[in-house]
Amino acid sequence: MCDDQDNDCDATTEAGDGESDLDGDGLLSCADDDNDGDGLLDSLEGSGDTDGDGVADMYDIDSDGDGIPDATEGSVDTDGDNTLDAYDLDSDGDGIPDADEGDGDADSDGILNFRDLDSDDDGISDADELALGSDSQDIDSDGDGYGDADELGDPNNPTDTDADGVFDLLDDDDDGDGILSGDEVIGDTDGDGLANYLDTDSDGDGISDADEGD
Repeated sequence: MCDDQDNDCDATTEAGDGESDLDGDGLLSCADDDNDGDGLLDSLEGSGDTDGDGVADMYDIDSDGDGIPDATEGSVDTDGDNTLDAYDLDSDGDGIPDADEGDGDADSDGILNFRDLDSDDDGISDADELALGSDSQDIDSDGDGYGDADELGDPNNPTDTDADGVFDLLDDDDDGDGILSGDEVIGDTDGDGLANYLDTDSDGDGISDADEGD
């Protein structure tokens, strides 16, 4: 039975904890120092309500409401902002909410996306991809068969081959010839140093690819 003492040292009296077993671990709440079974002690989580859902953090399996369980986020502080990941809506501080990044591992490097500063490991940080508008979890954001890292060029002055206002890594027709980059013959047909998907006259015959068609 529960009394009115703090027998589990979670900073709440047993009357406050009650006699339920929220996490199904066989321990009544009044004797359980981790009531929600998320691996974080109630004394750490406390009676606050980070996500304002009406459930105190010590009873909430997702304290910040980002869709990633506290058990996954744990008691680490990835970005060093003095907010534990379990209560931090942007655990790695890259500007992309954890709710959007999720707990997958896009590049299979063992670092979950919400903690990974380069989720797809393409050499472009997630923060930069956010600014560019590219997909931080896809190495080929425009799906043209050419990687974002190759199409980006200078990060401070991203490549826009056809000057249409769309960076190449987001443009499915990089040279603006009306033929999708992914449909152009791979290579450099005329040997002028420009790959066909960047060359408006791929065969160097004086007739534009736009006029010749695909």
